Amino acid sequence: MAHLPPPSGQAAQPGRPLLPFHQLLTLSIYWLGIQTIWGGLNTIIIPGRLDDMSRETAGTLMAIIFIAGAVAPILIQPTVGVISDYTVTRWGRRKPYIVIGAANPSRKTTSSSAPMTMYGLRRPQRV
Repeated sequence: MAHLPPPSGQAAQPGRPLLPFHQLLTLSIYWLGIQTIWGGLNTIIIPGRLDDMSRETAGTLMAIIFIAGAVAPILIQPTVGVISDYTVTRWGRRKPYIVIGAANPSRKTTSSSAPMTMYGLRRPQRV
């Protein structure tokens, strides 16, 4: 079992796991879902969409997409972390950014036709 440091102001009890098994299982299931989504995206969807665009430049475009996907978190996460360190709200420092980060993609996905165009689905044309 994993041992996490105690929250500030609390003493750790020696030999006692601080993260129960059900929480470890919940985190593992969450990360399995994330890895499944990214695995499918990186191995099936992105190469297929790039082949549809241009077979000659598919390798170059895939390299650019993967490099951008690696560089973006390196720049964005520390930047938002510094901004949130200086944020003072009644919700705390981090929670407003978590809510915005969770609500924004959900709103865009459910309120637009993005799911249809992202996966190559089209609405049937009326004759």
